[in-house]
Amino acid sequence: MLSIGELAKKANISRRTLHYYDEIGLLKPTKVDDKNYRYYDQNALLRLQEIRLLKSIGFTLRQIRQMVGQPVVRADEKMWITSLQEQIKIIQKEKENLERKQYYLQSTVHAIQVTGQVKANEIFELITSLEDREVENGVIVATFPDQLFTDEEMEILQQLPLLGSKDPRLVELIELIQQIRQNIHKPVSDTIVQGFAEALHVQIVRLFKGNINLVEKYWKLITPNENEAPTVYGFDYKIVSYINQMLEYYYMQQE
Repeated sequence: MLSIGELAKKANISRRTLHYYDEIGLLKPTKVDDKNYRYYDQNALLRLQEIRLLKSIGFTLRQIRQMVGQPVVRADEKMWITSLQEQIKIIQKEKENLERKQYYLQSTVHAIQVTGQVKANEIFELITSLEDREVENGVIVATFPDQLFTDEEMEILQQLPLLGSKDPRLVELIELIQQIRQNIHKPVSDTIVQGFAEALHVQIVRLFKGNINLVEKYWKLITPNENEAPTVYGFDYKIVSYINQMLEYYYMQQE
C-alpha cells in the first residue's frame, strides 16, 4: 500500500489533487483507516497514468470519470498492456480528429486565397460536404466518376494537388489563380495576362503528365454553367470562362 504522500511523489502530483480526485469519485483510495489516512494500491498508478493522458489531450475530469469506469482489480502485466492499448486507441482517434480540424482550417485558408473573398456560407457548405469523408494522410482525397476516365487517367488525377494539402505545387497554383483573378478586368491579349497563360500552360502540362486529352476531359468536368455552383471551389463560371479565353488566345499565338 502507498500512503497519499507516497503516491503523490511517485506520480508527481499534488496531495491536493488526489484529495480532489477522491472527492469527485475519479480515484478513490483503496483503504481509509480509522484516522482517516488514505492508502492506495499499485493500481492507482495505472489509473493516474490514464487520467493524466486523457487530460493532456483535452478531456474534462467528468468525461474521464465516465471513460475510466470501475477500478481495476489487479495491475498485472496483462492489465497494463490492455490499458496502454486502450490509451493508444484514444490517442489515435484524437489524432484523426486533429488532422481533420487542421485540414478544414487549411482548406479554408486556401479557399479564401483562391476566391480573394471571405464567403462564410460557401466555406461552411464546403466543410459540411467533407464531414462524412475519410481523411487520408492529412487530406480528403478527391473522387472522380470511374466511367469517364481510364485507369491510367485516374492515376494522374489522384496525384493532383488538393485544397487543404501541404503540396508545394498547390502554393504555385493558388498564387497563379490569385494573379489571374486580380487581372480579370484586362483583355486576354494583355502582355501580363498572356504571361499568366504561359505559366498556367506549363503547370497544366506538368500536372497532367502531358496528357492533353485528359486535360480537356477534366476541364469539361469542372466547368460550371453560368449561375451554377463551382465543382471545384474557387473555379466559378467567371474565372473559368476567363481562363478559357486567356488560354485560347495564348494557343492561337503559338500556331
